[in-house]
Amino acid sequence: MSLKCEELSIFTEISSVLHLPTRNLQQLTIQSWGTKLTIGAANSSVNMPRLWFLNLSAVSRLELLSEGFSKYPNLTDIDITGCGLEQLLDSHFAIDSMAYFNHNGLSHLELPHMPNLRYLDLRDNKLTDFNLNNCPRLEHLDLNGNQLTEITPPAEGFKSSTKKQFPLRLLDLALNKISVLRENHFELLGELEILDLSDNKFTTLKSAHLSGLTSLRHLSLESNYNMELKGHIFEALEQLETLDLSYIGLKNLDPHLFGYKPVNKQGLYEHLQMAHMRQLILEGNKLQHLDPRVFEKLSFFGYTLPRP
Repeated sequence: MSLKCEELSIFTEISSVLHLPTRNLQQLTIQSWGTKLTIGAANSSVNMPRLWFLNLSAVSRLELLSEGFSKYPNLTDIDITGCGLEQLLDSHFAIDSMAYFNHNGLSHLELPHMPNLRYLDLRDNKLTDFNLNNCPRLEHLDLNGNQLTEITPPAEGFKSSTKKQFPLRLLDLALNKISVLRENHFELLGELEILDLSDNKFTTLKSAHLSGLTSLRHLSLESNYNMELKGHIFEALEQLETLDLSYIGLKNLDPHLFGYKPVNKQGLYEHLQMAHMRQLILEGNKLQHLDPRVFEKLSFFGYTLPRP
């Protein structure tokens, strides 16, 4: 059973709207543009043991008190987009599958251990840090448009026996303030396919920063101005299909940037198969000369060069 309500102030008002027992309610949508909705006050919960879907994206003012959504154990899909929240606490949750918390004012987020959370959308908040370790099955994480200066990698808190088992497939870190990555930062993200690092503050990137990303297909480094690409940075990305290097201030490309990896310290290189590369974007750079060797090991792909 599903229900759509308008202008509620507390959950207990649902009973008067429904005129039926709430125990069979599975999907609930609330629209409230002129009334503040308060959830989580003591003795204010409604008996909704089967509720799995809750859409509050049309609630302009949401107040979460101490209990939050914790009284609804089967709530697996919740959308609180644009509700004006400034913090989420671990006591608020019983969510364990999909969570949409984007377009709020979140500067503080406490996630409890969520072993089944698969999809987490935190776009356009004010978070300064995020720790992956409480979401061991997360597949989609969107942190675009926050104020992150770093992201704690899953390697911290994960045993070595789980190496490359973290199932994250999409990680969006665009439009943040990250300037430094640790070496082997992504070593447990062997399943990651899409990584967006655009519009951050990186000045240097080298191969050790991207090690472990053996399944990566799409990488964006766009608009990290004056970035230096160190050595054979892309040598581990054998599945890479799309690479966006636009607007990073490149003046030249190392002739061995693609298609080779070092074998020894004497300068011997061997051919690195990057057979999946299809698109390289170089628009908005300051390239003055291209060595023909740059692309000789990249066949069947298109590239976008800077405009003259």
